[in-house]
Amino acid sequence: MELQDGFIREKNLLPKIGLSHATLWDMVAKGNFPSPYRHSQRITAWSILEVEQWIKQIKKESAVIKPNGIKKKSL
Repeated sequence: MELQDGFIREKNLLPKIGLSHATLWDMVAKGNFPSPYRHSQRITAWSILEVEQWIKQIKKESAVIKPNGIKKKSL
């Protein structure tokens, strides 16, 4: 995956990361997900680069569940 520069709003971010609104903000509050940037009073967005780096890290640390139910550490 080529890392991109720019920003992504929450409504477009949630389907890409598979989290709910509540889980996303809980993870942000706990420091487990990148913090968003406030562009104006009503506009908050995440750095695409920071989100893609988080996804790469999660893939590196997470177990992959195979069709036979056996968990295997991802590459």
